[in-house]
Amino acid sequence: MFAIVYLLRPVSWHFRDARYWHDVIFKLIYTRDGKTGCIEDWAARIQWRGRRKLFNLKTPNKTAAAAKAKEIYTTLVGAGWNATLEKLKPEMQRKAVSTVCDFLSQLRGHWSGK
Repeated sequence: MFAIVYLLRPVSWHFRDARYWHDVIFKLIYTRDGKTGCIEDWAARIQWRGRRKLFNLKTPNKTAAAAKAKEIYTTLVGAGWNATLEKLKPEMQRKAVSTVCDFLSQLRGHWSGK
C-alpha cells in the first residue's frame, strides 16, 4: 500500500486580493530624541515597473488599509504611475520648469536653505 501525503503550505494570495495586502502592509516606526514611536496609520510600499513608492493608507484599521492598498495597486496596473500619483498624491506632481529662474523660484518654496 502506498500513502500519498499532501503537505500543507501557506496559501500565497494574488496581488489583486485584499488578503495579500493584509500581510504586506505595515506601520511606520520612527525615532525622535532617542525614543521610538509608531505611526497610527498603516502604510504600503508598492513597486511596479522598476519604481517604488511609499503610500500612507490613512487608516488605523488594518482591513480597510489592505483594501486601500489593493485599490492603489489595481489603479497603478490599470492606469500607470502618473495617473495613480496624480490621483493619490497630487502634491508630488512636478510642475513644468522652463527656465533656471523658474526652477530657483520653485526651489525656494521647498528648501529652507539648511
